[in-house]
Amino acid sequence: MPRTKMQALFNQAENREKTHNWLEAARCFIKIGSLAATMAPYEKATILENAGYAFYRAAFQAESNEEFRARCTRSIKSCEKAVQYFLRSEKANKNPRILRCNATIAFINYWLTSDPAQKKKHVNECWERTKEEIGRAHV
Repeated sequence: MPRTKMQALFNQAENREKTHNWLEAARCFIKIGSLAATMAPYEKATILENAGYAFYRAAFQAESNEEFRARCTRSIKSCEKAVQYFLRSEKANKNPRILRCNATIAFINYWLTSDPAQKKKHVNECWERTKEEIGRAHV
C-alpha cells in the first residue's frame, strides 16, 4: 500500500480515537495491518497493539454482553498477534511492549471470566507483567 494511503488511514484511526469511536478506530488499524504486506515486524506489531487497545475500549461501548465478549476476544487476538510480530522484530525496546501486550491480555481475560479465583489469577498476572514492564522500561 502506498505510504500516503497508510498515513491517511492512520490519521483516520487517530481521529476516531479522539472522538471515542473506538470500534471504527480498531477497524482502521486492522485495515492498515492487513494492507501493509511490506511493513516491518515492529511497525506491524505496533498497529496490532493499537487495534487491540481500540477493541478493548470499544468493548465498553458495546450494547450487549455478546458484543462485549466479541470485542474483548478481538482485542486479545490483536494483542496475541502483536506479540508474535514483536518477537520477530530486532528492535531493542520490544520486550516492554511484549510485556504490555501480555498484561493487556491478562486484564481483558479478567473481564471475560466470572470465576473469582480466575479473576484473581488474571489480575495478578496483569500486575506482574506491568511491574516487569515498568522495571525494564527504566533500566
